Amino acid sequence: MPRERLVRRLLAAVLQRWLDQGCAANVAFVDSGRVGSATLTTAELRVLQSLPTHLSLREIAESMRGSENTVKTQAHAVYGKLDACSRSEAVDRAQALGLLDPRRAA
Repeated sequence: MPRERLVRRLLAAVLQRWLDQGCAANVAFVDSGRVGSATLTTAELRVLQSLPTHLSLREIAESMRGSENTVKTQAHAVYGKLDACSRSEAVDRAQALGLLDPRRAA
């Protein structure tokens, strides 16, 4: 077998092993049900911190000196990223993932 073909086969084997390891790590991450805080933007994390309170989205926006529509959009993005259908479900999932302190819930 020519040297060039041997080198290509070895490189292909190494690359395939790297891909397999990366895919296995990704599957393990997805299967764990965890959402890394890196997937939430800074603004979404800030809104998430206010979700366990009694404040309405309008009041959260006022406390952040932002627009109600912006806060609503960010809250819905949080719900989607946490695979939640409601505010309380998002809070529960965030607490389970360690994104919120369960003792801080209102």
